[in-house]
Amino acid sequence: MVLTVALASLGAGCRAHTEAPPVVGAPPARGGLTIVHQDGNTPLQTFYLDSDRLRIESAGSESAVIIDARAQRVLHVSGDTRTYVELGPKEVELFKAAIPPLLPSAERELLDQELERLPAKEREAARATLDLMAGGAPSYTFERTPAKRTIDGIACDVYRVNLGGEPFREECIAPWSDGLFRREDFAALAVYIRSIKPMPVRGDTIFDLLDSYPGFPLTRVAILPHQSKGRVDDLPPWENRGVKRGPLPASLFTPPPGFTKEVPDRTPAPADPGPPITI
Repeated sequence: MVLTVALASLGAGCRAHTEAPPVVGAPPARGGLTIVHQDGNTPLQTFYLDSDRLRIESAGSESAVIIDARAQRVLHVSGDTRTYVELGPKEVELFKAAIPPLLPSAERELLDQELERLPAKEREAARATLDLMAGGAPSYTFERTPAKRTIDGIACDVYRVNLGGEPFREECIAPWSDGLFRREDFAALAVYIRSIKPMPVRGDTIFDLLDSYPGFPLTRVAILPHQSKGRVDDLPPWENRGVKRGPLPASLFTPPPGFTKEVPDRTPAPADPGPPITI
């Protein structure tokens, strides 16, 4: 399944951040996370995560997206036009209503009838895939293997990730217990990203389910059980290239000074989708 969005990084014209006043009722200040991520052949992405707020930038772009679960909004910031669009609850609902279903109900009924001919195990896996196409949450289960790795100095455990009972991915996951990543860092953000689907949001296939993960995934490799090799190692890499914990300025999560707010189209469609994210 491929989701695309018009999100990339904020270029040099957008990097003059200034501190904003503290938000009343905000959670206690603590060190945020800066994560550099490689998704296939797309430009490097940088994620700035501060509890329930996330900023995403892509190398070589003049735009950014800010997902703010605390304020219940998504900001699209464009550096080349010095403008931004704010999508609050009402705008998000308009976006969701304008997106046609990936799998119409009538087509799903026909496919379900065809699946009845399959053996039980294959039928379960196929239905899990159809649920994903229909916008449902994936039914992942995690099997820890004896293998361990170190990615950019971070220890991780290799897991077999199953979808609908069938092998789907192999991921090297840094456990929450090690302390660099903490489940609570991602909980509020994951809930909010799930609530705004099917509106596509950059980062949704990384952050939307982390509250149910055994840790933070550092690498990801697809598994195709019907192939003799199983693993698909010749695909472009999906991996994190660097992680740092430390204070992040509040201005990272607000529109830059001097930028003009634009009103989103009432029947929106992404005008400039960035490179796709795959799950």
